[in-house]
Amino acid sequence: MGDSLPERVTRLGPDALSISPEDFAGRLRGRRGILKPVLLNQTVLRGLGNIYTDEALFRARIHPRAMHDETLPEEGFTAQPGSAVSR
Repeated sequence: MGDSLPERVTRLGPDALSISPEDFAGRLRGRRGILKPVLLNQTVLRGLGNIYTDEALFRARIHPRAMHDETLPEEGFTAQPGSAVSR
């Protein structure tokens, strides 16, 4: 076996704990749809499962079925201690 990774692994997005708020917003820019499925899409951001997505949305007071292009702030995000991403 060589050093190359399987194609399915190379398509994964960055790890949820290693991405900056600006990069996160950039990965969502231009996408449309309901926020929770976008967050669960591993090509957008890897490592967010159902429980972490639910908790982050709850703490940010964002309904999981909210349309992300109408919910996310234009000015960006601020990282808060103890939470995923908040606005």
